Amino acid sequence: KRTQSKMNYQQYVDPLKQASMEKDQIIGRLKKQIYEMSQDERDFQFLRDELLKLEEKFEEQQREKAQFDGEFMEKLKTNAGRLKELRKQHAKLKHEHTKATIASQEACAELEAVRDISEVKAR
Repeated sequence: KRTQSKMNYQQYVDPLKQASMEKDQIIGRLKKQIYEMSQDERDFQFLRDELLKLEEKFEEQQREKAQFDGEFMEKLKTNAGRLKELRKQHAKLKHEHTKATIASQEACAELEAVRDISEVKAR
């Protein structure tokens, strides 16, 4: 009788024990998934923070570039105006130099003519 009651007991206990073990496995898998998801969430937060930092740096670099480009364009315009001025001055000085060279050549020719006349008179 005792053997039979032990068998009846095992008949009910074994399925309960089996169900309990299965539930423990499910609980273990769920705990592992929760841990992995928590880790993923921390990784996501870290990456999100890094992305935000990079976006801020990018925006700062864009502002600096825009400022630099503005300053560069202003200098370029100023230099272009100055270059135009210098070219005008150069052309004017070149023209004056040409006039002075011609005047000098004419003066030399006159001086040469006066010398020639002086030499003829001196003879």
